[in-house]
Amino acid sequence: MNSREIALKILVDTERGAYANLALNKHFSRIQDENSNKKLAANIVYGVLTHRTFLDYIIQKCSNIPLKKTSIFILNILRVGAYQIIFLDKIPDNSAVDECVNLAKRYGHAASAKYVNGVLRAVCVKYNSFTPSELNIKFSHPQWMIDMWISDYGFAKTLEILQANNTEGAITYRGDEIQGLSSQQAVIALDPKPGETVIDVCAAPGGKSLYIAEFMQNLGRIIACDIFPHKLDLIVKNAERLNIAIIEPYLWNGEVPRKEWLGIADRVLVDAPCSGLGVIHKKPDIKWKKSADDIIELSKMQFKILNSSSKYLKKGGRLVYSTCTINKTENDGVINLFLEKNPNFRLIEVEQIFPDETHDGFFIAVLELSA
Repeated sequence: MNSREIALKILVDTERGAYANLALNKHFSRIQDENSNKKLAANIVYGVLTHRTFLDYIIQKCSNIPLKKTSIFILNILRVGAYQIIFLDKIPDNSAVDECVNLAKRYGHAASAKYVNGVLRAVCVKYNSFTPSELNIKFSHPQWMIDMWISDYGFAKTLEILQANNTEGAITYRGDEIQGLSSQQAVIALDPKPGETVIDVCAAPGGKSLYIAEFMQNLGRIIACDIFPHKLDLIVKNAERLNIAIIEPYLWNGEVPRKEWLGIADRVLVDAPCSGLGVIHKKPDIKWKKSADDIIELSKMQFKILNSSSKYLKKGGRLVYSTCTINKTENDGVINLFLEKNPNFRLIEVEQIFPDETHDGFFIAVLELSA
């Protein structure tokens, strides 16, 4: 398989429910291919996912057949071709069209190939003449998401978010670990000290637990919890690799308080499961997998986890609630409800970080239990 066919298979998998990064790993592991082909395949996959609505808009302008009547393979072949024509200057238009016609022959029939050829030839000539004004088309985001951000942050900030989401996010390193700057900020806000007991409630894949251990100079106790055994195994392996001896992994659901931990922790980190809307610039398929209803359900779960985890703190202890999302329902809404139900806590600091060329979107709230 060449890079376009790999990209096609991954895109079809994501449309059927797979996550793009997992689909990439699956297909890349099955082929012995040079890195350049894998790099182009990944570029096409993430490019199509980033600009999907815009690509569909252009394709539909050049087609006399409604896209909803097009098979999943032919539609994604058209997207692969249109993305290369519009966004990849180093690939000749003719090459992009010819490769997609060959794919249409393999995954369709003669009429499909003729249709793909005609549409993509039209895209080559006409795409510059189409300039959509609608934000959901121009920036390829669901309308509900745009409406939510306008309501939460206003029109100007929403434009900044949309632009940032369509710009590839930078990868940052802490030592030899891959970890975002915003994610590191949650641990800095927690401010763990050597000799303390810290509970990392939703610890996997373990980057924050490892960073906490660094702050603590490998002295004290870190209880690292998660609901997935294989993710806990990853934390253990990374801790062993870095000679960290103070992390204790526990298979535990953060929504349920554990009796033996009540009142034992100096600090608690709740890096809650969330919609992930702050990392769309790195994982564009998130846009197409979440709904407005998901936001509501997630906020309910986040409150349960936060409320349960707060019971582990000693008096005077510090709790940090963080997410990698950018909406008030999952962030300010959860914190405000928690403070309403728990007047013995006070809010020390709150920060909403928005995505840009160096940061993921991230929310951090620092709470303290009254002494």
